[in-house]
Amino acid sequence: MPKINHIKLKSDLTKKIFYNLYYLTGETYFVSEFKNAISEEIIGNSKNDFNFLNISSEAIEIEKLEDAINTYPIGSSKKCIILNNIPFTSWDKSEFEKFISIIEDLPEFVCVIIAQTEKLTDTKSSAKSKKIQKLAEKTGCLADFSIDDVSIEDQLIEWANNDFGKVLSNHVALKIKKNCELHSLFELKNELKKICEFEKTDVITEESVDSVICKSYEKKKVFALPKLILSKDAPKAAQMLEDLLAQGEEPILLASVIAGEYIDMFRVKALQNQGISTSALLEIFDYKSKEFRIKNAERNSKRYSMKTIKKCLKLLIEADIKLKSTQNSPKFVITELIAQLLRV
Repeated sequence: MPKINHIKLKSDLTKKIFYNLYYLTGETYFVSEFKNAISEEIIGNSKNDFNFLNISSEAIEIEKLEDAINTYPIGSSKKCIILNNIPFTSWDKSEFEKFISIIEDLPEFVCVIIAQTEKLTDTKSSAKSKKIQKLAEKTGCLADFSIDDVSIEDQLIEWANNDFGKVLSNHVALKIKKNCELHSLFELKNELKKICEFEKTDVITEESVDSVICKSYEKKKVFALPKLILSKDAPKAAQMLEDLLAQGEEPILLASVIAGEYIDMFRVKALQNQGISTSALLEIFDYKSKEFRIKNAERNSKRYSMKTIKKCLKLLIEADIKLKSTQNSPKFVITELIAQLLRV
């Protein structure tokens, strides 16, 4: 079937229209929500090790995957296998072709969901991804989720009512949207959660929004800068820095915000390298009501080795020392730092 968005996929699930192969990509929130929704619809609450597998990129091995796909389910007439971020960069040509041959001819009792949230920057991985997408578009379902397809106000109102038991007017929803215009849907929902926890009445007020959301930071788009650096968007990062400095933002604060992203990635990578779940960070550090930072770090750290992250942290430490010295121009230091991080 042709490439679809979240609205069409939601409609298909409501109509009980299912496929053996799904490729979900784009907005991370929708990828996460729909991979769970599809598996629930297909095998319901009867999940066990014989009919449901949720495999992370590091654990996707072709031979074991083939065995899992061809093994009949137990406790259900269907089996669901979720593949989170296919490790394109680590697969050679023969492994990739083997994978294609496996998903080209899936047994009727199997549903494979490819959940691709990791951005592919190298040409070879992108080409491999497009080949699988074409296959999903031809034989199954290719869903590309975009935040542009969403009415943010309507989504906020739905979350407030269904998830947090609060009434949110369109006017106040629009205010939240404007203050969080650069947020992902995960981040947006987290901001709404904080507002709902702060609000003592059943109706969310503008005063609560003003009290919870740091308007000055959001208005100046401070937190957009590290995202642009991590995505290697040099022109936009340079323009953003120029705007922030023109608005009087302190270079030492900008460096601190940028450092926070790399520290989160370092913590996530350190646990992953030890085979420890990143959920352990909630017990070690203060991520209460900031769980989205861990999710962001998990996503961003996939593009960086521990060696690279450490190199970036070294640059940040050196810049911090320079910023706290009266001998250096703060604006020059932060400009130099960002240029260095973009080159790493």
